[in-house]
Amino acid sequence: MKRTYSLLFILLLISAVTFGQSAKKFYKTGQTFAEDGKMQDAIDNYTKSLDIDPNYVNSYIARAEAYVKMSNVSEALTDYERAGTLEPKEEIYHLRAAELSLELKEYKRAIKNSELAIAQDKKNLGSYHVKIMSLHYLGLDKEALENAVIAMDIKKNYETYYDRAEMLFAVKEYNEAEQYYEKAIDKDENIVKGHIGKANAYYYQNKYDEALTSANSALRYDKKSKDAYWIRSKTYHKKMDYMSAINDLSQIILLYPNEDYIKDVYYERALSYTAFNQHIPAVTDYSKVIELDPNYYQAYFKRAEALVAMRDLDNAIADYEKLDELNLQEEAAVTMLAAAHIKLFELKREDDKPVIIINEPFLNDIKQLQIIKGTETQKFVGRVNDVSPIKSFTINGVEIAFDSTSKKNEFFVDIDVVGKTEVVYVCSDIYDNVRTEIYQILFTETGLPEIAIVQPLVSSDGMIYLESEDRLFIQGDITDESLITSITIDGLNASYVPTINNPTFTASVEVKNKSEISINVEDIYGNITTKKVLLNREGAAAAAGNPMGKTWVVFVENSKYESFASLDGPGKDISIMKAALSKYNINAVIHKKNLTKIQMERFFSIELRDQVINNNVNSIIVWYAGHGKYLNNTGYWVPVDGKTDDEFTYFNIQALKSAMSSYSKVVTHTLVVTDACESGPSFYQAMRGEDDEVRSCDDWKATKFKSSQVFSSAGLELASDNSQFTKTFANSLIHNPNNCIPIGSIVTQVKSAVKRNKQQEPQFGTIDGMPDENGTFFFIRK
Repeated sequence: MKRTYSLLFILLLISAVTFGQSAKKFYKTGQTFAEDGKMQDAIDNYTKSLDIDPNYVNSYIARAEAYVKMSNVSEALTDYERAGTLEPKEEIYHLRAAELSLELKEYKRAIKNSELAIAQDKKNLGSYHVKIMSLHYLGLDKEALENAVIAMDIKKNYETYYDRAEMLFAVKEYNEAEQYYEKAIDKDENIVKGHIGKANAYYYQNKYDEALTSANSALRYDKKSKDAYWIRSKTYHKKMDYMSAINDLSQIILLYPNEDYIKDVYYERALSYTAFNQHIPAVTDYSKVIELDPNYYQAYFKRAEALVAMRDLDNAIADYEKLDELNLQEEAAVTMLAAAHIKLFELKREDDKPVIIINEPFLNDIKQLQIIKGTETQKFVGRVNDVSPIKSFTINGVEIAFDSTSKKNEFFVDIDVVGKTEVVYVCSDIYDNVRTEIYQILFTETGLPEIAIVQPLVSSDGMIYLESEDRLFIQGDITDESLITSITIDGLNASYVPTINNPTFTASVEVKNKSEISINVEDIYGNITTKKVLLNREGAAAAAGNPMGKTWVVFVENSKYESFASLDGPGKDISIMKAALSKYNINAVIHKKNLTKIQMERFFSIELRDQVINNNVNSIIVWYAGHGKYLNNTGYWVPVDGKTDDEFTYFNIQALKSAMSSYSKVVTHTLVVTDACESGPSFYQAMRGEDDEVRSCDDWKATKFKSSQVFSSAGLELASDNSQFTKTFANSLIHNPNNCIPIGSIVTQVKSAVKRNKQQEPQFGTIDGMPDENGTFFFIRK
């Protein structure tokens, strides 16, 4: 057993020796590559060495040095820190890590590594220097000064005197800083930065002659010292020797044209040119600064000042305005921006009065404002033209605020004109240029002209549904108390008789590629009405793909009654139905509200007939919501002017059937839906019988044969403002998952819902006396 342990120990020893020799072998190979300048090959071998032995410090150090030579400072820092972890007492590793951290501007890391070095050697001046500079860059200047004092107590040499002087300068102890710069120079007068530091200390004590002497001393040792030229130029500027300052800054530009700081040199030279009243080269230098850094806000401000001195005011204004675009936040920048606004105010000062443009009400040739007689509140529309911002604007003493979304000083305001004979406009700009305009009011005898388009049909949503024609024939009526002076459609004159009141007009209009037409009517008092009508060609395309053909829906909503109780339900019900039908192929919707008896008779007998025939309508739905009556075996829809005790004032259902029969020759499918109290029996009389058959959507022949159908909500019960009939009808359309739904399916669902609510069952059938070939009405989804 003892012999077995001895053998195992020998094997482990041999393995460890072999392991160490392999790591060392790659390390030596790496050294050979490094000596030949092949740094990447050296790094590869050092890495292989560390793969074998991760604790082989020599390879970490060698690889770190190779990384430094390849400018890979970050990797070098990591290797030095690893070496310092493996051999913590080697302060040189910590020092190198601290120096590299400082180079990478990782100041807290630099402080940590420098303190590790100081912990091993409390007199390690290199580590103190790194710590001092890192604290300084972190803004901890007092703590940095304390460490500089400790370092100088360890050893008084150039570096420790210089570091203490720099930290004294940082805390603005310029006199004491001057003394320690002098002590550093006494140790080694050949080092330029000591002379430059001393020059700076003199400069901030206003000792300009001494500052020049120190700057000159620096230049004796280094004729290309940028810092020496810089402090000397600033000193010359203070002494008002602007030409010498310009020469020194030009020397820096000549020596170091591509350095990042060169924009600051151009800026300082521009300041000296400006102080020397040389504005043209100053503008050139400011422009160079902006070219190098478009966000250098001071250059815009100073260039603007130089441009003002050159009387180039437009470009000066552009520079001041540019400052607003830079979104300046820092305190100094905001202060400069405020100063720019003051200068802009003065530069833009002008003496022109604002110009008031009046668009509404109409201003006639003798400078009278034409306002419709009886108007209490008049809309005033217009704008104010002025190159300067407007300070105040009133109309008849009312302060007017301009539309904040417009840059045109546009105003839209309603003003009380009751008892007024004149209108006074008063406008002032920010320079107190005031414009006052006074206009007499001419109260005209008429209101605005009213435009009614008779042909073609204009739907309730303000559209004309076109076929495919490029021209459109339009006929309409004008209603106005005065004679009409012009009627134009899209700028072209319409035909009418100008010597008669309330004329009829006609026009043939080119509509190719148009989405709307605009009708303008003006009366003799200059009252203008503009009516815009949208053109919709989707109807033709939809009808082409719709087996029901061109389909119209007519809603008649009677709710505001004179003698009968007014109803809220019809308006709500029709809104629900419009929403439900919006997903279906409906080419036009006509919505008639609160019709009198004469209006109902005229609409169904003449107006609807002409529109249906002229527009080749294939399928039509008429939906009535309002009061109904059933008297003496006759059913009626009640017009809004119907009298509770006068049967003659009601609209006879037989008259409706007779009117619709006159255009049944061109219409394939007619569906009448009535949701009204007491009117149901009238339609029972008009039916040929209940139709319980529900047609299939696949039965497309049903769309080819005529149908005349009626669906009535109730019988003799009183009106309801909460119609289960309409709700279920709409829901059947909304929740239909198929491409089409026949009227029979909707009837089935409505009957079921009404029955559950214990209401009288609706009735469905064909209309007696109207042509029907066993077709049916389908609702086709878009």
